[in-house]
Amino acid sequence: MSHARRRELLTLIANAISELANLESEAAPTLYSSTALPPDVQSRAMFARACRTIPEARRQGKIWVVPLDAWERARAPKRAVRQLHRDELRAAIGIVRRAA
Repeated sequence: MSHARRRELLTLIANAISELANLESEAAPTLYSSTALPPDVQSRAMFARACRTIPEARRQGKIWVVPLDAWERARAPKRAVRQLHRDELRAAIGIVRRAA
């Protein structure tokens, strides 16, 4: 193979690898990690603390990795449960208060 042909092939391969890297960086993330933090986390320490509470999170050496959907599910705001008043509870289960 000639020197010019080899240089041409290497240039073509380098361009293909560069384009692949660009496509990968533009794709939506499927994992968050200590090196690629979620947008709502300011530090690796905060991320590690949150990961300890997520069952799907895994530690790979010093790096925590968690799937995007597990992170979103764990960080979603929890709905408050309304407490029923005693009379409402009795009415809900069918107990009628007797007249005194």
